[in-house]
Amino acid sequence: MKKTAIVSALCLSLLATGCTISQPSQESESSTTSSATTESEASSEATTEAPAETTTETSEEPTTFETFVFEKGDSLTTHNIFLSNFAEQGISLLDTRTCALTDVVRFAIYFSDINKQENLEYDGNYVYITVDKVQEVAGKYLNYTIKDEDIEAVKDIPAGDPIESDPNIRAPLCFKDNTFYMEFGAGEKHTGLAITDYAENLGDGTLNLHFTVYDLSIDKVTEFDTGATASGWNKYYAMTSAEASVDPDLTRRATGTALIGEGQERPYLIRYEIDKGEQSSSSHEVEVETVIEKKSDDGYTQIIPKLIVDGKEATEINEELKNYIHDNYQLDILDDGSGNGVATSLEWGVKDNVVSIVIHASETFTDGFGYDVFNYDLDTLQALDGSEVAKRLGLTDDEFFSKTKDILSTYCNKEENKGVYDLDKTLGSVNYDNCTPYALPDGSPAVAARIYLPSGSQFESFEMCFNLTTGERVG
Repeated sequence: MKKTAIVSALCLSLLATGCTISQPSQESESSTTSSATTESEASSEATTEAPAETTTETSEEPTTFETFVFEKGDSLTTHNIFLSNFAEQGISLLDTRTCALTDVVRFAIYFSDINKQENLEYDGNYVYITVDKVQEVAGKYLNYTIKDEDIEAVKDIPAGDPIESDPNIRAPLCFKDNTFYMEFGAGEKHTGLAITDYAENLGDGTLNLHFTVYDLSIDKVTEFDTGATASGWNKYYAMTSAEASVDPDLTRRATGTALIGEGQERPYLIRYEIDKGEQSSSSHEVEVETVIEKKSDDGYTQIIPKLIVDGKEATEINEELKNYIHDNYQLDILDDGSGNGVATSLEWGVKDNVVSIVIHASETFTDGFGYDVFNYDLDTLQALDGSEVAKRLGLTDDEFFSKTKDILSTYCNKEENKGVYDLDKTLGSVNYDNCTPYALPDGSPAVAARIYLPSGSQFESFEMCFNLTTGERVG
């Protein structure tokens, strides 16, 4: 089978040098104009009055409910900003009634990193957040209370060991001294925001919001990063659905629904979900299962992807992927139970009858990492070349190469990255041998691109993955 990307290694510390998250705050206390506050106000602009605060316990939804559209004004802006706190993180599903504590902690970490960095401590490799800061965010936006028994349970897990059981989580949460922490590499630009399309008053003190997620153009995000124009975000948070749909700086990403309670001070989330049809654009039912072949006591795994299309295993593809991993990545379990070698995990996405399977590989003995991207046609189950994948993602060859070059130039020319990369050689090598298009889990187009280092560096090159719509690093 044709391999569509080449794995390489580089110290993670090189990638994280000087990186910061710089999107302006969406938190209510730090909004730059009164129209950007997330404090819930009386919905005088709407055609119906917002319901009073209630608990998150919901019974059967009524068979009839009132549907309305927020008119332009403070109430619309409040709900747009509230939803954007979830859209900016790329969340697909979060239900506060059933989620795990770790889901809440991750929301609090990413919310704080984007909007309120004083909640966090960084040491270059890890990010730390105390239980009380998690509770502050969780109580305000999720109406969630951390239980004493949850903290007692994680206290029993030795420091440095993950408190999460999913072996495919690349940066598992750990706990010590009343603090959650995880490996963390900043540097992405968060471009997502959500616009409320219409709302349903369910008659029990809750609203069901229908919304669209957009990505703001990377040029605008970079412009707002200066701080002097940070209030520029407020223009988009104040938009109606009609305004956002035709704005040239916004690219539609997905649609979704959010069940919220209307508290006395602000909305709070009950359930947020991106429409499944937005996540998998295909005429086939597709699933990629993770088969764990090896797992060490210190959390390393060797996984094999299992592609299932319309309820049937893609036997030939699965066997080839299995052999590829066995030939290229071996994880040995030592006598003390620790892992040694190369650990693997995966992600996958579907767009226009293309399934993209991305293998993440990381060395246990260094900070080296890499990616392999495999693209298949879901009708024929045959491997696809880069040009065909780009076409399925809605791009011509020239558009794909142009977007890739623009993104690489922007990344390499960041102040903290100047001199780290050989930009001329990198841009001169933008072709399908070195750059592989693929679909992200939400169906957005992405590229795994080879980046070259200056002559004399320890490594010649390595790969990084970028969202082709937003320009942000992924993977």
